Amino acid sequence: LINYLTGIGYPDDEMYGNYWPVAEHVIAKDILKPHAIYWPTMLMAMGVPHISTFPLIEPSPSPQNHIDATAQQKRLYFELVARLESGGYQQYSTEDFALARPHRNQYQLDAWQLPKRDVIGLGPGATASLRGHFYANHAKLVDYVASVSRGEFPIRHLKSISKREELHRSLLLGAKFLQIAKDDFSNQFGLSVDDCFGRTLMGLTLLGLIDNHPDRIELTMAGRFFFTQIWSELILANLSEVTR
Repeated sequence: LINYLTGIGYPDDEMYGNYWPVAEHVIAKDILKPHAIYWPTMLMAMGVPHISTFPLIEPSPSPQNHIDATAQQKRLYFELVARLESGGYQQYSTEDFALARPHRNQYQLDAWQLPKRDVIGLGPGATASLRGHFYANHAKLVDYVASVSRGEFPIRHLKSISKREELHRSLLLGAKFLQIAKDDFSNQFGLSVDDCFGRTLMGLTLLGLIDNHPDRIELTMAGRFFFTQIWSELILANLSEVTR
């Protein structure tokens, strides 16, 4: 596992500083425990400033196996959060932990957290939002390079985002960062989040997934785990809308 770091020059090489903060590791479900527990522990021991985690137990056709897998994943998620926080990491999203605020992923914060800012994504598969539009670049390197070589923008999908869509995106995707300040929502849209989504928020509160405070909506620990399960589906749904 150490070659993940040494391969890009940990700790002093310029490549490490450029590429590690935005690295995402995709692993197989049969080695979940070593990657979910042992690997983060090794990173903590080395003082790596930012760690991202992702759920990787695949759904099973068998209902009982699916329940067992979900229970195991929930246990590992809670254990991972506890271990990282005990090591001084601050959880600032459902999947991201940083030793200090400057090490947080600013791209994600600007893209999803209120008040939202325009962001530009560069490279194959990158996504961005700019002036009321959402776009996604070609995911395949060969298609990306071909577009650039022709002097074209390497954009595969482009979609204009309506105010209604932006409201829903801000609530669903912004929840990734554990809480939504109600003043930020009203300042962004001129509307109250409780007036817009009161029934939905009440249902999520009854399910124990959020706490609806007078000034903010906050994910519970159960809500944080649940959101890690649906995050990829939300992103895929968001991208699929772009194709329409």
